[in-house]
Amino acid sequence: YNGIVTRLLQPILPIFFSIQFNFLYSGWRNEPLALEPIRDFFILSPVILSGGLLVDAVLGGELLEGFIGLANPQMEIFRDLFDAVVAFF
Repeated sequence: YNGIVTRLLQPILPIFFSIQFNFLYSGWRNEPLALEPIRDFFILSPVILSGGLLVDAVLGGELLEGFIGLANPQMEIFRDLFDAVVAFF
């Protein structure tokens, strides 16, 4: 098994290690105004979140249904509060 997996990964391992080490050792100088990590955060975060939502959509939306299930009791409290305010006026 180990030999098969190693043989399958051999063509992509140099690319993988190049990307990994370039990312790992970038910014090692501790420059005072390094904006690259901030830029990367704002670029990669939406990509990761949208990828997660895409996977969730493919799997049937179970993750969002769980969040909606957690939010329902809170929404009822706001609905009751809103109805009380409307009834007051």
